[in-house]
Amino acid sequence: SYVEEHGSFDMEYAVKCVAWNDSMMPLVYYTDTDLLINKWTANECQLLNNTLHYAICKCDRMGTFAAAMESVESAGLAESFWKVAGASSAKQYHLLKLVLNLSGNILSILSLGILFMYLYRKEIVPDLRAHNTTKLHFTVAMAGYQACFILYPLLESMEMGCRAVGVMEHFFLTASLAWNSCNAFYVFGALINGNPKGRIKLFIFIGWIVNG
Repeated sequence: SYVEEHGSFDMEYAVKCVAWNDSMMPLVYYTDTDLLINKWTANECQLLNNTLHYAICKCDRMGTFAAAMESVESAGLAESFWKVAGASSAKQYHLLKLVLNLSGNILSILSLGILFMYLYRKEIVPDLRAHNTTKLHFTVAMAGYQACFILYPLLESMEMGCRAVGVMEHFFLTASLAWNSCNAFYVFGALINGNPKGRIKLFIFIGWIVNG
């Protein structure tokens, strides 16, 4: 098949759910051109979802149905998105997108790693250790969030892998927001209440356990 020979990346097509219009059946037609003509029509069907392996359709009546496919060029649609991006093929476009994704997010993780090492080795007076620990946890949460963007394109073809990355992404995103809030509470307590000793155990409970 085409998928086996060229791969799914080179397949770019439009999918429509269609029903067979039989002129002998008393159907409700939407345009005059549909009257008394035996042909496939998409007027009474709606495409809910589709992949390379299946299509889910919703139609207003019973009858004979099919999933019609046509290429972007034959459908007269706008130029392919990968051509607009300047790539020579859809496969090259996805490869370039993967490289940019990996390089950008790896650079972010390396930067966060350097920041983590700096905060970890930094000499802190005892009263401010809770603030530094809060920033360390916030850095870890941000690094985990960036790591999800690296894993997603590598696992998106697997349903369980995609779901797992989605759960991790939401967890680390909300964890980073939680630790940012804990940092704000610490600064408020230190500046307004004059209490620089934060409750780090409570922050850990909120940032990781409650968030999870």
